[in-house]
Amino acid sequence: MSHRTQTELGIIRPSDVEPEQWANGLGATRVMAAQPAWRISIAEIEGRMPFSFFPGVDRVLVPLSAWGVALEIEDDHHWICAHSAVSFRGEDRVIGQTGLRRTTVVNVMTRRSRARLDCEIRRGPGMDAEDVDAFVVLGGQVSAGAGWLPQGTVILRAAEPRTVSSETGSVALLRWCHFSKSSANQP
Repeated sequence: MSHRTQTELGIIRPSDVEPEQWANGLGATRVMAAQPAWRISIAEIEGRMPFSFFPGVDRVLVPLSAWGVALEIEDDHHWICAHSAVSFRGEDRVIGQTGLRRTTVVNVMTRRSRARLDCEIRRGPGMDAEDVDAFVVLGGQVSAGAGWLPQGTVILRAAEPRTVSSETGSVALLRWCHFSKSSANQP
């Protein structure tokens, strides 16, 4: 299935998308959905890996793997637990550390001049789809229509049905506030 067809359907599973190299060539990622202002991908981190630089981009990272990930962001050390979000700038020097394990993460990038991202982690019931641009399944049992969706699945606003339900799952709710061209140039 082509990426365009998946996006039109609005539900993209990680197995539907071929991996590609990171910009710095050190890791692999699956671009789940992309627009000019933003991109959602699922990346693999193993061992000690410096992240690619993306000047002018704001990033949010959410570990999917149970053990989380250690991040060094501009010499500050952070432990990011599974299904928790951390934000940083694309021009920051970031190094991921997983020890001997491979860790899967959600990586959301937003062009700072075009939009601002609001990322909310929601656990359990109460998934309101009306004001959300995208959902990312982080874990547990989450469905959109028939059947449970695998971890890392992206559900876009265009998805039918728009009902996302869960009793035990967790999702990242993504909302973008897009800037007009005239306001993007304002200080």
